[in-house]
Amino acid sequence: MKKFFLPLITLVIVSACGSDAPEVEIVNLETFEDRLSYALGAMNGNALMEEPNANQLDKEALVQGFSDNYSDQSVEDCDGVMLKLYGPYGMDFDTTYRKEGSICKGRQLGHFFYKGMSEFDKLGKIRKDKLVKGFEHALDKADTLMTFQEQQTIIAEFYKAILKESADNMFAKARKIPNIKEIEGGILIETIEEGKGGSPTEQDDVKADYILMASTGDTIQNSLLFRQDPTDLSQAPAFNLQQVFMGWTKSFPNLKKGGKYRLYLPWEMVNDPRLQDQSVCFYVHFIDYGPAYSIAEKPQMP
Repeated sequence: MKKFFLPLITLVIVSACGSDAPEVEIVNLETFEDRLSYALGAMNGNALMEEPNANQLDKEALVQGFSDNYSDQSVEDCDGVMLKLYGPYGMDFDTTYRKEGSICKGRQLGHFFYKGMSEFDKLGKIRKDKLVKGFEHALDKADTLMTFQEQQTIIAEFYKAILKESADNMFAKARKIPNIKEIEGGILIETIEEGKGGSPTEQDDVKADYILMASTGDTIQNSLLFRQDPTDLSQAPAFNLQQVFMGWTKSFPNLKKGGKYRLYLPWEMVNDPRLQDQSVCFYVHFIDYGPAYSIAEKPQMP
């Protein structure tokens, strides 16, 4: 991971309203973890403030809830409160539940962020006090201890490292599967059920159902969800192998019609900015193939 050599960042807040000894708050962002935590807290706070009715929420209660439930404590008890606050369609705002709802909103954000960091095994990187302070400052649009660019850079580097780590783990586990082979580009092909038909060329069309999964195991897309009848194989999507991920272009000539496979694609074989340069896994049911644009639609000329 790229290291960030930034100067010690200190915020001093003085409040001298009728007091001989003003209250001073000092926030030091001395380590990488301090800066990362502050930036992630600000990210959560800024995202919240983009939501409708966010300015009507009780900010002090939001911070309290976020801090109190940065943990694995369930927030299911907040479901009813949020329904009362926002209404059944999420478009209303009942001020009667402003404070209670704000606490619950903060609790939900704290819990789900904690859960995400736990799943990535990154809780040790988070400094709760700095996380909460970044969240608090963002609610007031005062998250200026770090510039927006500094926040974006450190968060991007953090998530890039997470994706690389999860990809390394995915490929390490896949290589231990007995029925697997590696082809050009570091692609791994796992045969779940061997097909009985032939194999396409890199210029051919293919018809295939697929489930696209992130290296973390999360499902990104499932072709069956776009079909009126998931059991009707004729409704499966068709692609020309020159118009898809390079990983598909290289993989399908190694598959046999009718077979079921898993394709483990390094990010270089995906190269899609929508997937943020992450390695992925496709479950594929290879249904049919044919000459170029005999099955798939030909791209329209601009």
